[in-house]
Amino acid sequence: MEWTLVPAHCPVPAYKRPDTLQPLPRYHGPSVEFPDRFTLVINSYKRPELLQRAVQHYSHCKSIDAVRVIWCEEGLPPTRAQAPEFFSELKEVRYDIMTNSSLNMRFWPLEGLRTEAVLSLDDDIVAPCGVLDELFEVWKRDPWNMAGFYPRLHLVDKDCKYKYLQGFGTLTWHGAYSLVLTKAAMLHRDYLEYYSNHMAGGIRQHVDEAHNCEDLAMALLVGAATRRPPAFLHSARVLDLGKGLLKVKGISSGKKHGDIRSGCLNEFAKHYGGSLPLLVRSLTHTPHEVPPATTAAAGGGQGGAQGAGGPSSYSGGGGGKWSAWVRLSPFTDSLYGMLTGHF
Repeated sequence: MEWTLVPAHCPVPAYKRPDTLQPLPRYHGPSVEFPDRFTLVINSYKRPELLQRAVQHYSHCKSIDAVRVIWCEEGLPPTRAQAPEFFSELKEVRYDIMTNSSLNMRFWPLEGLRTEAVLSLDDDIVAPCGVLDELFEVWKRDPWNMAGFYPRLHLVDKDCKYKYLQGFGTLTWHGAYSLVLTKAAMLHRDYLEYYSNHMAGGIRQHVDEAHNCEDLAMALLVGAATRRPPAFLHSARVLDLGKGLLKVKGISSGKKHGDIRSGCLNEFAKHYGGSLPLLVRSLTHTPHEVPPATTAAAGGGQGGAQGAGGPSSYSGGGGGKWSAWVRLSPFTDSLYGMLTGHF
């Protein structure tokens, strides 16, 4: 069966890169002190048990320079004297108090970042230190791009609207992805400055209205800057406690989650000339197949941006050897997905 991202009758504008590309806005902070480490930014909200476990676990990872916790809750964060279990003797653990509970705050350019690489991680993601080291190595091969564990795909439906796909359907049928989720992804610290202070304000406003989709907004921003698909690193050792039989309640647990995120894609496309700056990559692609690292440019996401991001002409309909492997063991993989929430 042949499958393409865009139905033939849909007049989705093709991507046109702006004639003049502006340099990527730089992070205003200290120079890079530790190029061989990354900063862990934990996103947590009213789940103290998960936060405590995350701090204790990740403080043992040698490649992590510091643990930063985005604090958007009412009241002040715990202190070391009051709750030493929320701190560590092995790593600097800092709680960054945000002015509001907006999801946009997860990408605030935190003061004092001493590394270029920032790992954005939700408190319900459990990953071994060695797997994070692997992701760091993948990211360093293309540092202006994103690298993550959770792939997702967009397409254009029969009504010529963008649709967000997630879960096993993305992997087993289409065998492709166009973005990775920032619940477990590594990116350059400069993108925090770009997202918070230079991206079109209408995108952040819609994130607040939907109380969702900040990760999609960041994926589009990086895609517009690099014009490359993100890197996806598959690891069966990464556990998502927000999905499967082990799940804890979160934003993505609602039944209309996919519809909301599809709506976000269509709204965000208005700020990119009517199309999305996302490129599709087969899941059979390995993270080692990356282009030489180049400096990213800010090519989209501004209020008056020219068309930034037409869909790819990738043909899926089965995806290749990766999705074929998944189909060969549908029962075991489905059971694994139910238990761990992976993908």
